[in-house]
Amino acid sequence: MPRRVFTILSCVILFAACSQGVDPKKFEDLYRVGKSIEGATAVGVTYQQFGELLQKLATEIAIGTDKAKSEKEKELVRAYSEVLAAYRDSTAIWKKKIEQVQYGFIPKGKILIDKLELLRIIEKYGLPLESEKGLEYTPEDSIQEIWGKARKRLEQANEILAAK
Repeated sequence: MPRRVFTILSCVILFAACSQGVDPKKFEDLYRVGKSIEGATAVGVTYQQFGELLQKLATEIAIGTDKAKSEKEKELVRAYSEVLAAYRDSTAIWKKKIEQVQYGFIPKGKILIDKLELLRIIEKYGLPLESEKGLEYTPEDSIQEIWGKARKRLEQANEILAAK
């Protein structure tokens, strides 16, 4: 009999732990940093400011990972991690755009894709790739396209956070 009671109590505790939602207060700072990035990309941000925002997001994700107990909370942190990965991918292309300013042969409005890492990002997000004179380029607005995809994932993360 005691074994049966123990088994039933264990199941009840396990079910309660698995069915827990997300405690919004635990992840308030994560939410705020996400909203800060969303706002910054909407109105304009420098490369340096963007990098600082991503550092804050990475820090809050690390803290959120420690705080996440329920499956929903872990799902939330994974969603924010995907947002961070997308924004980091955009910085690789943005950095290339900044570096190539010194070259006069690159067509206006284009970013030279000369590294395998950049090609992987182009393919990952389905960004346009154009060839011209044996070189490959993507339009400058590819950065904003990645931001748009990150913003959609951020909205999904916020929906997880808001779900009761």
